[in-house]
Amino acid sequence: MATLKTIQDSDDSVSLYLGERRLWTYHHVPIDAGQPCFHPVNTPAGYTISLLSPWDHIHHCALWFAWKLIDDVNAWEGPAYEPYEPKIVPDGLVLSETGFTADYRWEKLNGTLLLLGQAECSCKLMGKGAYAIDLNYKFDAPSDKPVVLDRNPPPEAGYAGLSIRVIREFRHAQYLDADGRTEPPPRGTCTAWQTYSGPIDGGLNRRGGVALMDYPDNPRFPTPTYCIHESESFGFLQCAFLYHEPYTLKPGEPLHLRYRVLVYDGEAVEKQLIDCFDNFTKN
Repeated sequence: MATLKTIQDSDDSVSLYLGERRLWTYHHVPIDAGQPCFHPVNTPAGYTISLLSPWDHIHHCALWFAWKLIDDVNAWEGPAYEPYEPKIVPDGLVLSETGFTADYRWEKLNGTLLLLGQAECSCKLMGKGAYAIDLNYKFDAPSDKPVVLDRNPPPEAGYAGLSIRVIREFRHAQYLDADGRTEPPPRGTCTAWQTYSGPIDGGLNRRGGVALMDYPDNPRFPTPTYCIHESESFGFLQCAFLYHEPYTLKPGEPLHLRYRVLVYDGEAVEKQLIDCFDNFTKN
């Protein structure tokens, strides 16, 4: 039986394999678009569902976590948009059997520290045709001052947090969330989990999906959502932590955020998603 194994396949990236099949690659050194990120993200059958640096939003980094404003410094768009000041500086990487722990510093160009962060990842198989990427994020303010994490205000904006830009085929994806909605709700609507699933180019019966799941102990649970769908020409899901209000991070009081990303073959099955979320909440 194939097992999960993490391999450091370059100085800049690590990958998770199921047997000889790659499930994802994590670029712990920020890519040209500016962020550490997962890409490709593949279903267990090997179908890629993430989209990296699309022409319409070059700074969309497949599956990634990004803040919008750190003390009014724009940390979202990346070096594709000038002026871009905050550098994300890798500050350590440790591999585990099914994931990694990566440390980061956000700095101004003059070296002034804006924010400290850590991303911890572990993965597990979730029955036939699915696996979970469990993500634990920790963010710390510098020791000498608080940090305000903010966004451009809704309804025009409001985005920041864990996000996935999905493949073009998912413009026609099926939406489902923890409250039973089958159409993407207005931005800022709160729900415990949300998913897109749909057809994938390249052959007969190629279908898959991805779900973002919030953890009940997270501040502001259930998360506000930020969905972009067919009517807006591309597919995007986000746990929009800052949608309704900014967050002040005080020295010595780290912010902890946990999420599960479920990647699966086939169509969304509500019971499977509920069971996966229940499993997540019991860990």
